[in-house]
Amino acid sequence: MLLLLIICAFHILESGAQQCLDNPRELVWIQEAPGVFNATLTLDVFKKNINTATSFTTRAINGDIPGPTIRMTRGNTYKILYKNNLGPESRFNPTTHGSHMDPNTTNLHVHGINYFIKTIIKKKKNKKKNSKKLHV
Repeated sequence: MLLLLIICAFHILESGAQQCLDNPRELVWIQEAPGVFNATLTLDVFKKNINTATSFTTRAINGDIPGPTIRMTRGNTYKILYKNNLGPESRFNPTTHGSHMDPNTTNLHVHGINYFIKTIIKKKKNKKKNSKKLHV
């Protein structure tokens, strides 16, 4: 949370606006069939340049910090392809729920709604990246 506030503070100083928090982009849905929508969330390493002498590296979803606002309508089916482009996890990464994980570990979670998630993990040959297809 502190990192998000720092990033937003820099953004506000640079742009003179609070777009970082007041107006995040919305996730774009593509209609697959009536009532069925698809979207992709891609998590990547992101380098933020503060000025010519200062920068830091963090993570961004679809190139934005914070990630997009996700809006859904009751009764529809939503499929999200979640791509983790951060790189492979350490083979020593803990597997216990609630443990401090490797920095390249990620998940998709929501707050404030009841939901059912069906997760399908696909591993590409010769790659250690995971894609999770979530039906919410």
